[in-house]
Amino acid sequence: MNFITFDELLPGIKNWAATVQVIDKQKPQISKKGRRYLKLLLADDKANKIDALIYGSDIDFFRNHFQIYRRFVVSNARLQYADDDFTVERKTCTMIIDNSTVVEPLDEQQPPLYQFTPFKKLCHQIDTNSDLDMIGIVIHVNPQSTKGTTPIRDIVIADQRAAENNEAIVKAITEKTYESPLELLPPPNAEDITHIGAIVTAPQKKAFWIRGTAKLLDRSQKLWYHACPFCHKSIRSTPEYKITCLSCQRRIHVIARPRITVDFADWSGNITLDLYGKDAQQLLPYKISEIQQQESENNIPYRAIEECISENTIICFIKKAPYSFKPSATQKYTAIVAHKIRLADRGNKLTGAAGTSNAQKYTEGTNAEDEQEPMEIVNEQDTATPSVTPNNRAQGSTKAKVDDWFLTSLKITESPPKKQRTAKSDDEEQSQ
Repeated sequence: MNFITFDELLPGIKNWAATVQVIDKQKPQISKKGRRYLKLLLADDKANKIDALIYGSDIDFFRNHFQIYRRFVVSNARLQYADDDFTVERKTCTMIIDNSTVVEPLDEQQPPLYQFTPFKKLCHQIDTNSDLDMIGIVIHVNPQSTKGTTPIRDIVIADQRAAENNEAIVKAITEKTYESPLELLPPPNAEDITHIGAIVTAPQKKAFWIRGTAKLLDRSQKLWYHACPFCHKSIRSTPEYKITCLSCQRRIHVIARPRITVDFADWSGNITLDLYGKDAQQLLPYKISEIQQQESENNIPYRAIEECISENTIICFIKKAPYSFKPSATQKYTAIVAHKIRLADRGNKLTGAAGTSNAQKYTEGTNAEDEQEPMEIVNEQDTATPSVTPNNRAQGSTKAKVDDWFLTSLKITESPPKKQRTAKSDDEEQSQ
């Protein structure tokens, strides 16, 4: 048998064999002529790729073969040039695999099909291009909505402990705690906090936890903007008019939503940071309605506002602002969530729900200038929602077993079905 690579394949060639790896395996489909087929994407040892087709009853014949990423030796499959309507390059071969084709699996250790990412580590993949594998239980499916022209649907999933927390999960769905950034992104451990100097020089685009102090950057910028109350899109309208939000397609009255731009600094450097909504409101001494009244009287107490913003240390989860083309040193960032920390009296300790100390957790590994006083995390953003700290995540609550750290809300874009990775044939799945 003559072992060859895909670039040597030609229709009519005989007595050949090739070592192939399954790169992609689609679900069986029906052609325009009503014929059932399954499409594979195969690669050889030189990374050359070729499409392979299996038709009709041969799909069942090969139901235990062609698992994704596995390697096989394929011998004497029929070869034909692909139709010009279905290929970019002319004279591209397609492999037709039928029950007369010799297919032998290679006896070698295979990499795991899935690399599951724990829910608590999903936040580290924000704005990255990484593909993630997740496993969970769907506990709630919201009605379909629209963002712009794209249909979307919010699906709430929980990890494997959902079966033990049915009552608390129902309560979480009713109260929609899965939508709260404070619940989904509680304060991190000290080792997860990055200093600003490392962020501005980081080559990859990702989200970071940072800790520092903020200073109001520009008095000329309004501390609020008119936005959709549901999707928070900025809209140039006024609350007295009922309009249709072109982003979420809902009939709305715009609301005044807090927004502040600050100079955020730690011992290693500073960045420009935008905070929105409750993250911004918690740093202001006045409600937005009061600030609007002060604006109308041309009497905004900026000094009190600046002092209120700068008197607290903040732990923020941030990402680079979209559509910004400034150099790294002047890049603007957006806060995904912000936890305000208040300086406590020296000798007091940071306590969680279980009453144990966490103060040291936020001082280890920081610059000496930052190691002055223990901190107390305060969540004034939502008085109806108790704060979540690393302690009560670890030790849980006596009233409810559910851990909101393991709940998340996923927005699924409804688009044409994507190619699925599967280690089983569709017929096996249907029979189970």
